[in-house]
Amino acid sequence: MTNEFKNQIVSELKKRLDNDSQNKLATKLDISSTNMSHILNRKWEKISDDYWRKLAQALGLDNQWQLFGSVSLTTIQNLCKDAQNNHRFLAGYGSTGAGKTTALRSYSNQNANVGYVLCDVLMNQNQFLSEILQSFGLTTEGTKINKVQKIANHLNKVENPLLILDDFGKVSDSIYQLLQLIYDRTEGSAGIVIFGVEYLKDYLDKLRHHLKNVESGDEIYEDVLGFLDAYEDIESEFDSQIG
Repeated sequence: MTNEFKNQIVSELKKRLDNDSQNKLATKLDISSTNMSHILNRKWEKISDDYWRKLAQALGLDNQWQLFGSVSLTTIQNLCKDAQNNHRFLAGYGSTGAGKTTALRSYSNQNANVGYVLCDVLMNQNQFLSEILQSFGLTTEGTKINKVQKIANHLNKVENPLLILDDFGKVSDSIYQLLQLIYDRTEGSAGIVIFGVEYLKDYLDKLRHHLKNVESGDEIYEDVLGFLDAYEDIESEFDSQIG
């Protein structure tokens, strides 16, 4: 790990501290506030290279080569910006390995009031809610209903919040139901973006009731009129990037 790259990480941390307190940012990045203080104060001998790599990944600085000139980066960030600024619920899917996660993490790291959660097939309801809370720098104690309300209160309070749920096609139906609770409590106040691979589209197709296309430039957004009523298909752009 070069000092040049460590300096880049420090610069990114300082930029993020314009929007968050040091303790809140440490919670959001899942690192200790003590180690963050060491890093910012250049006491780097106390920090291992593995820890630097973990922090770089959390900040979205680990795979920047995927971002330059990337069709998926532009498309996904436009989708996220639309959802955040207009408080919309949008969904998308694309092929594995097309850079979706890198682009979503990049958007989360570069914009205020954005929470990012990478979902997992083994994730239960409590873990799902705790990951959302942590992504916004909030404490994770409480019952499930307390956590849902804490998430809703935060999303309804801050300016233009966005919740990004990556690999959402992996979760169980019970977590879809939790997301609906959050959506019902924040409709009109927050943006939500869910993303997955092709089988997310199959699930959304089963739930879709209405479909409305909104064309903007070269991208076509399919408006999610209610809970999971539509999906955003950008798979062809991913395929053109990696094919």
